[in-house]
Amino acid sequence: MAQIDDEAPKVMASPAFSRERLEELRKALGPFASAVQSMKMPMVLTDRGPGHPILFANESLLALTGHRFSELAGRPVSILLRNNGRESDVSAISAGLDSKAHGALEAICCRADGEEYLATVFFSPIGDELNDALYHTLAFIEVSGRVDRLIKQRSQLAELYTRAPGFIAATEGPEHRFTFANPAYERLVGRYDFIGQTVADVLPEIRDQGFIAILDTVYRTGEPFVGEAMPIRLSADGRGAYETRYIDFVYQPVRDDRGKVTGLFAEGSDVTAEKTAEQQLALLRSEIAHVSRVNIMGMMAATLAHELNQPLAAISMFASAGLRSLRAGTAPLEHLEDVLGEVEGAARRAGDVIRSIRDLTRRGETSRTCFSLTEALAESARLVRVGDCNSSSIVVAISDDIPVVADRVQIQQVVINLLRNACAAKTAQPNTVTLGAHVAADAIVVSVRDQGQGLSVEAAQNIFIWTDSRKEGGTGLGLAICRTIVESHGGRIWLEQSDLSGSEFRFSLPQNTEGCSNNER
Repeated sequence: MAQIDDEAPKVMASPAFSRERLEELRKALGPFASAVQSMKMPMVLTDRGPGHPILFANESLLALTGHRFSELAGRPVSILLRNNGRESDVSAISAGLDSKAHGALEAICCRADGEEYLATVFFSPIGDELNDALYHTLAFIEVSGRVDRLIKQRSQLAELYTRAPGFIAATEGPEHRFTFANPAYERLVGRYDFIGQTVADVLPEIRDQGFIAILDTVYRTGEPFVGEAMPIRLSADGRGAYETRYIDFVYQPVRDDRGKVTGLFAEGSDVTAEKTAEQQLALLRSEIAHVSRVNIMGMMAATLAHELNQPLAAISMFASAGLRSLRAGTAPLEHLEDVLGEVEGAARRAGDVIRSIRDLTRRGETSRTCFSLTEALAESARLVRVGDCNSSSIVVAISDDIPVVADRVQIQQVVINLLRNACAAKTAQPNTVTLGAHVAADAIVVSVRDQGQGLSVEAAQNIFIWTDSRKEGGTGLGLAICRTIVESHGGRIWLEQSDLSGSEFRFSLPQNTEGCSNNER
């Protein structure tokens, strides 16, 4: 317990306060008084009676306030409060002490030098055997530093919210009265200086759009609401000329210490530009799709022209040969049958080409069967010899029969394209085109070699890309189509060699004979 100096009786404010009273108090409290004195928590002990005079204070309280005990002894407890106590603080503390109950409250207190500080005051009664409160202990916990930190943090948050690029607003109460709105929010709604007003008063146009109902629901249920790219019609002046904006936002409930919802926090961003860009991109995609459809039609027409040229040329040649024989009157029946058979075969092939192209463009899948690759290659070479390879000779160098599972017509399309290109190779000497095929590891490799002058570096780099053809009557689709067909079969196509001695193209197909009979193998 604090030592009582000799001046204490001279400064007593209460006639009931005396040295004898202190001794009586010390004896009555016994070890409790010593425990209070040794505690680091600032504490005073007050007597019952008007003003609840201070009976003693521990060293921690004297250090906190800067008072000497002689300045406090016998004085009302209000001496520790600001300006000898605000009416509200004095009344609250007096009411708490008179209630003979435990309690706590915040009050603005005052040190001996007049400096004010905020403290939480805890008070507890000390009773006798009949539980009648004889004294009270009051503990003073300074919270000024914490409050200063909170105020500083709040100022920092306010500054951060003010500078935030997204819109932020806060409301309180069930009527959603604005307590904060940053400049981004003001720019969004086109209104300013509305703190203290309700959302419905500031933005009457959003009531019928469901936003007020959403605010009511979040406040009532305490469940946050998240909106993505939600349209909101806002008026710059609140009376007309509405403009639709799109916003991403969240409404978050704000709760007090007891968990009760007291307000709402709104944060979000204006995504109108992104939404507009998305709509424009969708429109652009639609236009591109339209152009793509038109382009595909052009490609199909060019493909048909390219692929039908060979069988139509064969039909024309065999028909002309048959007519010459008929006019000469010397053609045996067997010869005419062979010619008409070739015409029929070429016509059937033209139909197969149209079917395969239609299937490829519409379904993305083709009809694959097991067939003899050797026979298909020989047939392709025969067709090219008849149509486009008069100045070159074609040699088929395949010794073994090779079965394969693929689309026969499409594989023949690839081979015919390669043979036609080889026959058209520029050369200063007779050109021999060699068509070969062999089985290597897990793949079947088909090769076409010419004796031309080779390709330029630029041409070799873009050889399988659809470009405008420099050949008269060419479409530029040949090798691009070859690559599409081969890759759709799980293979690849490449330029094996190209120099002054000629060029060699190769393509591979998976060595898959599943579905082939023993005879076909």
